[in-house]
Amino acid sequence: MTQKNKLLTLSSFNSQYLKHIWRDGFQDKNPEWTKWNAPYFNDYYAYLSFSQFEHSPITDYLLSNSCKCICLDEKGIGMVSKNWIDEVTRWLEIGIVIYNPTYWHGGIGSRVLKI
Repeated sequence: MTQKNKLLTLSSFNSQYLKHIWRDGFQDKNPEWTKWNAPYFNDYYAYLSFSQFEHSPITDYLLSNSCKCICLDEKGIGMVSKNWIDEVTRWLEIGIVIYNPTYWHGGIGSRVLKI
């Protein structure tokens, strides 16, 4: 089944999705996604255990109202965030991170923006 045929949803983060994100995005010393995470290239920190990750500022941010989990067939594969720079001028910053390169180049980011 191609990625386009899989169910893509945005959901609030829960413990299961956080575990998926930790495994795919925050265990390795230098994961591939951090090379594309402008302008936050130097902000990455690897967490050796899920417990460390679960009690980190990253998890606090993922659980905030600014973020949603990108889910593909009920698996957390990334995050989308929104932050108002200026609500008066409607300047909204949107971020998309898909942590595992296996899911890159399949149109998921474009589909998420439409959702």
